[in-house]
Amino acid sequence: MIATNEPVVIMTRREFDELVDRVARRAAEETARRLPASRPQHVTKTDAAKLLKVSIPTVSKMIKFGTLSLNDCGRIPIEQIDRALEARAA
Repeated sequence: MIATNEPVVIMTRREFDELVDRVARRAAEETARRLPASRPQHVTKTDAAKLLKVSIPTVSKMIKFGTLSLNDCGRIPIEQIDRALEARAA
């Protein structure tokens, strides 16, 4: 037995597991709160419609008229969404 002056906490395995779960959950929440939200580099037409608060056919028209363009994978670069939002706000 190791002699120590530190207090000893006695708990059941279930209490220990619950404590570890609470600590891990709190750590994950704190990390998520501190890290900036990641943004995708490219979005689908559906995602673009949600971000721009327009319909999917409207996004298709924006692509047809050159307001937005698709990359080689058929996605829209997020910078174009940002520019469209800025243009709308101006």
